[in-house]
Amino acid sequence: MGMVRPLLTTLAATLLIAQSPGTATLSWRGTARIHAGDPPIDIGVSTHVVPFVSARSESWLLSEGPGSTRVMTVGRDGGWMERGGRREPMSDSMLIHERQQYAIYGLMLLARRLDPSMMESIAAPPGMTAVRVRHPEAPVTDMIFDGEGRLVEARNRVGDPEGGGEIDQVFRFSGEIEDDGVRWPRRIDILQRGKPYFTLTIDSFDTEAGN
Repeated sequence: MGMVRPLLTTLAATLLIAQSPGTATLSWRGTARIHAGDPPIDIGVSTHVVPFVSARSESWLLSEGPGSTRVMTVGRDGGWMERGGRREPMSDSMLIHERQQYAIYGLMLLARRLDPSMMESIAAPPGMTAVRVRHPEAPVTDMIFDGEGRLVEARNRVGDPEGGGEIDQVFRFSGEIEDDGVRWPRRIDILQRGKPYFTLTIDSFDTEAGN
């Protein structure tokens, strides 16, 4: 635990400069590539997240434009998929998966409100620091920071949306975009089962502190 407190101080200076009470809301627009298909699928995205509370993401095929938009909503009371005016609830396994996926954005803001008892130092590559985070609203996640305290990677296991057990995944963070003192990675690469799964590139980013 001795290394955790200095790390938190660094995170507060690096990940979230503007410290204010309440839950931050995060919004971004950009493009993404889904690697699961052959060939990969390129989409536009517009996402709004209240960490550990709710998420709404609109996505559309870049080849077809916003007319092909699909809306995914995840909240405390369930999750839904909507396309062409038709709204359907997610399966239980998909809802668990999406809640766990969106929890990473809450973990990325832990510098604001973390109880140090949720973190433990773990082995890290040379020149880096790593902690294992146990948060009640997220999967157990290993987070790796470079020598300047900048988050570069996260690892966890999430439920399979098809109900087939758990999936090992890795998040890799690079670049930087900033709004109102909040610094955020411009690119997020997700690997599942050791293979590229999803790549997000953020073009615009906005944040608003809660009350």
